[in-house]
Amino acid sequence: MINVNTTVPSPIEVGAWSPTMDIIALALESEEVLGVRTSVQWQCIWTVKEEEGKVNSLVWRSDGKVIGVGYTAVINLYNVEGAVLIHTSPIPAPSPLLNWCCVPLKKPPKRLKPIMPYLPKVDDVKADIITTRELLENTGDANIMLAAEDDKLKLLSQGVLHIGTIKESKVEAASMSTSGFDVCLVKRKEEHNPELKVYHCRKLERYKSYINDVTVLYCKILTMSTYLSETFKVMSDTWEDVLSEFNKKLFSFHMSLHPSNLSEQFLHLLITGTASDELQNFLVNTLKEKEIQKLLTSTLQSYEGIERLITQNVMACCQVIVTQLSTLLGMARWYDRYGVIGLQEGSVQHTIHAITGLMIKAQELLQCISYSKLKLGSFLKWLLRATISLADVGTNNIQLTEEETNHVIKFLKTGALFSTKADKSHFNIDLVWQYFSEDELVVPPEYLNNKILDTVLTLLKDKKTVSHSTTEHKLNYGP
Repeated sequence: MINVNTTVPSPIEVGAWSPTMDIIALALESEEVLGVRTSVQWQCIWTVKEEEGKVNSLVWRSDGKVIGVGYTAVINLYNVEGAVLIHTSPIPAPSPLLNWCCVPLKKPPKRLKPIMPYLPKVDDVKADIITTRELLENTGDANIMLAAEDDKLKLLSQGVLHIGTIKESKVEAASMSTSGFDVCLVKRKEEHNPELKVYHCRKLERYKSYINDVTVLYCKILTMSTYLSETFKVMSDTWEDVLSEFNKKLFSFHMSLHPSNLSEQFLHLLITGTASDELQNFLVNTLKEKEIQKLLTSTLQSYEGIERLITQNVMACCQVIVTQLSTLLGMARWYDRYGVIGLQEGSVQHTIHAITGLMIKAQELLQCISYSKLKLGSFLKWLLRATISLADVGTNNIQLTEEETNHVIKFLKTGALFSTKADKSHFNIDLVWQYFSEDELVVPPEYLNNKILDTVLTLLKDKKTVSHSTTEHKLNYGP
């Protein structure tokens, strides 16, 4: 018996010892998970508290580098170094039935090691992509996790890829053999008469090396998807930080105008050089000269930053994913090895089409940013000049070229200046925001002068898969 003089914030629900280190993971009643080092006076080295709720189970991977935490609706995998989340599986685990075993492979496959090229680091990304990839993929061992749902048990390769299902309900306890292919479970047949069952997964044992091949590629694609998600989040935050507050001020003033609207007020100011008392007060006292100057600079910098993320990060990452998927596609066509374990050519093809569609959408966003830089930049420059003139303080040295003036006129007359929806109480001054929203595009992109889309539409037309009317789609904005 070990007597330990230590305290925890709340009662302990579940505990699990690390198989390789002097660390014990403790799940508390307060929905926290603590990592405690037992050799240093039971010192807490990390704490995890997620929004998923109560922790039902804890399980360590055999190498002690990853721990699985089963919540009510998901299973999270954490890197033990710092408790960084590396993967989430939406598999309900209402009972403490999690098991993880390591199955050594006689001949670790060397034939499937697709190159993972260097990708630019994304600022403010919580998870290290390379570390995540190294933790998830393991070509030397086949790590298999057993996870319980309501009426079935699932086998997960590396804890992420679903490779098998055992349909059994009312399971009280379950465990796997060291081979990873014998599953023993205890189920409640009657109130006081439990039943013991043992399943031997022969097909998984026979094809374990091929399952591991697929898992390695799946983990690579998974980490690249994480990289993409983090990149999109940084892009969205970059835009939000710059234009969000400005949009709120414009909307508040727009709602106070009746019967005219903000576009009409700006057009009157542009044509006559005079502004209504409301608009003058809004520009001089609410927006202010310094804020508009700051907004002009930061908006252009924001657009340039998003353009760099698209060209250097998103497009490069999509190319890597397509490469990995192409390898999977070739494997799916080898039915005797990979098709028989469930790898389907149609599913891989569908994913490749989705990624190529994302690449086209990224090009679309680049075109939209180019439009916004030109038109919105000219508009903000004119707005700054008009505000200085209305304030009548100092000398106004800002001059607009004829081309910039035309850009301002087009910007105010397109109707896309204050894109709004009936079910929302806000609008946005640019068009980039709609690419960071889950809703459909409010203003469709321009297809003219887009060589990639022209080529795609031509190929589709030649195959008679699209009608001629598709290529004559009316456009709403553009240079």
